[in-house]
Amino acid sequence: IPIISSLSPITTAVPLIFVLSITAVKDAYDDWQRHRNDSKVNNRKAFVLRPGKGQLVEEKWSQVLVGDVVRLSSDDFVTADLLLLSTSEPNGLCYIETAELDGETNLKARQCLPETHDVLGNDPQLLSAFNGAVWCEPPNNNLSRFEGTLEWDHQSNSGDVEVTSNNISRASSSNNISRLALDNDKVLLRGCVLRNTQWAYGLVLFAGQDTKLMMNSGKTKFKRTSIDRLMNVLILGTAINIGYSCELLTDEMHDEFIVDASSYKDVEAQLGKYIEVIMQSQNGGGKMGAGKQVKGLLNKNNDKNLGSRNQLQGIRNKSFTFDDDILVPEDNEPGPSSAFALIINGHSLVHALNARMERLFLDVATRCKAVICCRVTPLQKALVVDLVKKYKKAVTLAIGDGAND
Repeated sequence: IPIISSLSPITTAVPLIFVLSITAVKDAYDDWQRHRNDSKVNNRKAFVLRPGKGQLVEEKWSQVLVGDVVRLSSDDFVTADLLLLSTSEPNGLCYIETAELDGETNLKARQCLPETHDVLGNDPQLLSAFNGAVWCEPPNNNLSRFEGTLEWDHQSNSGDVEVTSNNISRASSSNNISRLALDNDKVLLRGCVLRNTQWAYGLVLFAGQDTKLMMNSGKTKFKRTSIDRLMNVLILGTAINIGYSCELLTDEMHDEFIVDASSYKDVEAQLGKYIEVIMQSQNGGGKMGAGKQVKGLLNKNNDKNLGSRNQLQGIRNKSFTFDDDILVPEDNEPGPSSAFALIINGHSLVHALNARMERLFLDVATRCKAVICCRVTPLQKALVVDLVKKYKKAVTLAIGDGAND
């Protein structure tokens, strides 16, 4: 953007395009790696007992459905959120590792319902004929809580398994229905690893995006501390207070002179009009604000008739006498005016620091209370400091932000 940039478009565009290209390649590689990992997980194999069938079928994880009975072996990843039905250990115990859920590598014990463990055991026929309904909470991301009820007709050898998160009717009309309470100790969550247990069977409660693991893997939330929010307010207030304490900004200022032209003639014309406004104000020629004076002066002539160089040179000679080497202030030269401030950008400063215009720029700058050179390079700032030291023989303070200051 030429108005706010102090560099040429090529100087800015080439590094920017290079950085954006590297970032795009890196993001594309990360997306490809993520897609490959997702495909690897979805294509993992699991042994599934379909309702009504008495044999294990090898299925991909992406094909596992709610209501399926899954067989796990030692060191297998848990396919989905499962209700533990039976295990190879006495009393229906099994041990899991939850490193992918909470980062803990110690083993945790889970225990299935004694009723299902004693009746079903390791019999694929009984497991495939499991007839029951699970009433449970809807899918959520709470890893440490689960509430539900199993309604099971343990005397029936046929029927389908029904899993629901709503309070609906029972899955069987038999009078021999058992209602069993379920909690978190009866559930194996997706992402866990079965350890020190030869085999275990589980009923799929939630699969895919409804599992607790997937519901906890959403977009990362940006956490900000209260001290961080407080520091932002304090820094903003400090910056405003510094501006008024140093009198860079005052309520008494009539207006600011803004030099934003992009050509040599326009910059020279703007500086010439500003010095004329300052001299009229100091000589008592006008009481209105600088902004109105400048507008009035600029409206008298168009850009093609802003005054010749000789006229501008005459304006300079009203306040300075010239030597071959230095500029010496006259005895009656007034000091800086507290009513004006000068603001110039980097593009205009290139022309203002030209050897033929630098004295006019210095004349305007020294008659203003504050001079702000915005969007300038470190070299331009050094040239401004050198200009003041060269002609004014004064100690100069340049304030900026960044590592180049």
